[in-house]
Amino acid sequence: METRNFVLSLTDVHVASPTTISTEHYVHPDRLRQLRACKSAQYDLTKLLRFCEEINICYQARLVLAIPMLVRAVLDHVPPVFSCGTFSELANNCSAGRSFKDAMSHLDKTSRKIADLILHTQVRKSEALPMETQVDFRNSLDMLLQEIVRVLK
Repeated sequence: METRNFVLSLTDVHVASPTTISTEHYVHPDRLRQLRACKSAQYDLTKLLRFCEEINICYQARLVLAIPMLVRAVLDHVPPVFSCGTFSELANNCSAGRSFKDAMSHLDKTSRKIADLILHTQVRKSEALPMETQVDFRNSLDMLLQEIVRVLK
C-alpha cells in the first residue's frame, strides 16, 4: 500500500478574497521554534506541533469554525506533560501559579463551550458565523505552550 504525505498550504484553501487573509499567526513562530527545540525522552511533540501549524493555517485563511476544534485537540493532547489525565485536571491542580491556573481554567471553559457550540449545533433556519474575536484564545494558548517549553527544558 502506497503512503503519501499530505501537506496543506494556504494556496490549497479557498478564501473569499485575497484581502481576507490574515498575515498574523495564531501560534507565534518563535513559540513553535521553542517547542521544536524541546528534546524530551518522554514526550514526542510532533502531533502538538502539527496541531499548532494547522491552527495557524486556519487562522490565516479565516477558517474560524476549525480553530476551536484544533485548540480543543491541543487541550486534550497535552495533559500528560503535566502528569494529568485531563485538561480540567491540569487547570484545577497545576502548580505553575495562580495566574497560570486562572488562565488555563478560562481557556478550558471558554474554548470547549465555543467548540461544542460549533460542533453540536444542528442546522437552523438562519445562521451567523463566528468572527475571529470569538475564537481568539491566543493569549492563554501561548501561556500553555510556554509552560510546556519550560517543563520540558
